[in-house]
Amino acid sequence: MIGFGYRKLAKEYGMTIKHGVAYGNMHGYPATLSEGMGFKIVAFTSVFESDEDGQAFADQLDEKMFEKCRVIHCDIGTGLILFVFEDNPGTMRRIREFLDHVFEILDGLHVLGIDHCHHCDKPIMGASSWKLVGNVACQFHPECVEAAIEEMKKEFAEDDEDDEDDDIDYGNHEIIIKDLD
Repeated sequence: MIGFGYRKLAKEYGMTIKHGVAYGNMHGYPATLSEGMGFKIVAFTSVFESDEDGQAFADQLDEKMFEKCRVIHCDIGTGLILFVFEDNPGTMRRIREFLDHVFEILDGLHVLGIDHCHHCDKPIMGASSWKLVGNVACQFHPECVEAAIEEMKKEFAEDDEDDEDDDIDYGNHEIIIKDLD
């Protein structure tokens, strides 16, 4: 479920709310807003054009800004940038401040934005298809959806196999994918 603060932010950016998340275009980047008990998440499914750009982004994130804006977790991957915020009174103001900082960094790098397919990285010129993968919305060419889902399922299964080496029983996991179109 999306609370008042995220509904207001989503409305400002013209984002869509469905299946308990807000998704769409934030400052030219495909984004998802979600939240739970005591935390808020901002995820971008943007792709860095090179590993150097991804590293440059990570290098420009300021630890003091993390503390000030209540960022409790950050994950920067090949096709995902995810920030988790501790949710207390005043967090929305801090999220807005943090997003301004993130957009300033992203705008200075080579990042594929809202007009690119999350699977093949090629421009989307016509119709696109949004899918909710876990709790993150991803935009694809309609013809890339099936291949992307198969690839994600394969990666997820490999991650589960890696978990078998741990002493912890994570249970049987399946990737959950929902249509957002």
